[in-house]
Amino acid sequence: PIVTTPSGPVAWRSVPSWYAVSGSDRMIDPAEERWMATRASAQTIEFADASHVGGITRYSAQFTALVERAARATTH
Repeated sequence: PIVTTPSGPVAWRSVPSWYAVSGSDRMIDPAEERWMATRASAQTIEFADASHVGGITRYSAQFTALVERAARATTH
């Protein structure tokens, strides 16, 4: 059964990761976001006054740069 089949090891322990923290997020506590990023050893960027999706919309150039860095790092 699908429900009881283990998925295997989690990828964030072995695969490089990146995380954008939205400092004014009211959906996910920014402290929780920072904790998750630290736990995954993620390269992190923080948008201090961004809402939940503010990092993607309001800071689109910086967010795009983060995604591009991640893409370059994982394609080699």
